Amino acid sequence: MKIKRILVKQYAQVAITNDYWSYIIWHELDDDADFDRDYCKMVQEMTAEDVQRMAQRLLAAKRCIEVTMLSE
Repeated sequence: MKIKRILVKQYAQVAITNDYWSYIIWHELDDDADFDRDYCKMVQEMTAEDVQRMAQRLLAAKRCIEVTMLSE
């Protein structure tokens, strides 16, 4: 899938920034969650069915967020 290549490429680009590692460390300490470990492997193993299941769970929550972007 093209999106998988894009996600892996973006990961390589952001993984060298301090902001990325600050985010990773924050969640490791605050949530005991490691968002970095095996990211590329997880992306490669993801299937269309996985995405569909996640979308169904999000839609089933029946929550709505409206975002309005204003030009400057």
